[in-house]
Amino acid sequence: MKYIVTAMCVHPVTGDIIAPAREESIDTEDNELFAECEHPWEVEDAYHSFWNRLNYRSADDAYRLHVGKVVVLNVKEGS
Repeated sequence: MKYIVTAMCVHPVTGDIIAPAREESIDTEDNELFAECEHPWEVEDAYHSFWNRLNYRSADDAYRLHVGKVVVLNVKEGS
C-alpha cells in the first residue's frame, strides 16, 4: 500500500518551525520500516517514531531531544 505522509519539524520547547511541512511517499511493500503497517495510523506512528528516535543513543539519554521534533500532520492513501 502506498501512503503520502505530510510532516514538519518543530523546536521541541518553543514550537518554532524548524522545517516547513513536506510530503513523503511511503510504500509499505518496499520499505521494511513500514512493512507491518496496515492503516494510516500505523504509518503515522512508525514515521513519527523513526524520525524522533534517530538521536536516541542509549538508555542513559532517556528523553533528550537534540535538534527538533517531527510532527506528522496527515497520512493519506497515495498512488
